[in-house]
Amino acid sequence: TIVTSLTDKPVICLLTHGHPDHIAGAVLFDEVYMNERDDSQIPRLSKEKRLGDAAMFSHNDPQLLAYANEHALDCSGFSYRNMDEGDVFDLGGVVLEVLDLRGHSQGSLAFLNEKDNYCFIGDAINSSLPASSIRSLSEFGAMADCLERLLGRIDDTTPLYHGHSTVPVEHELVRQQMICARQLSQKETQDDDDIYNPISPVPNQKRHTWQGVSISYNPAILDQPGD
Repeated sequence: TIVTSLTDKPVICLLTHGHPDHIAGAVLFDEVYMNERDDSQIPRLSKEKRLGDAAMFSHNDPQLLAYANEHALDCSGFSYRNMDEGDVFDLGGVVLEVLDLRGHSQGSLAFLNEKDNYCFIGDAINSSLPASSIRSLSEFGAMADCLERLLGRIDDTTPLYHGHSTVPVEHELVRQQMICARQLSQKETQDDDDIYNPISPVPNQKRHTWQGVSISYNPAILDQPGD
């Protein structure tokens, strides 16, 4: 209803990544695009799971939970078309190019408008980045490569819009996260902290920090041979 009140033009839904707080409404759209590497996230959108998340995040607020129980949708059955780096969406003169920003999730993407000079980055860049979906240290190298390519596509004036903030991300944060990920790929982890994250599928994690950025990850990857 809100979208149709804003425009009478055809509407498509582009998802930066597959985490439930970003894709739960996708079931309400007819044409949805997401990267297939995040397909495993869709079962987390069942009504039962979403109500459980609401209870945890609201500290069992009875008024919120009563509203959620009445209005929450089961969103685990939505269908989507795959998109990946290099795909382009022309929205009637507003052109968005898809960039790979894997790391926060396997299928994290960004959408760059080169002509009008802005970029949507979802949750892929953060001063405290959860990356428990990373399955090997070499994947941190791929994450660093993606961040390096992003820096090569933008200039110092390009706003980077985050999925949880109205304030653009500082470009220095991108550089710091790139170096932090590169250090992880080279197993420079001797001083990493143990942390506990109860909302993650991997609650017992490690955290690597470099300057203003930290990345939390599954410590099991440190024991894998060949990385």
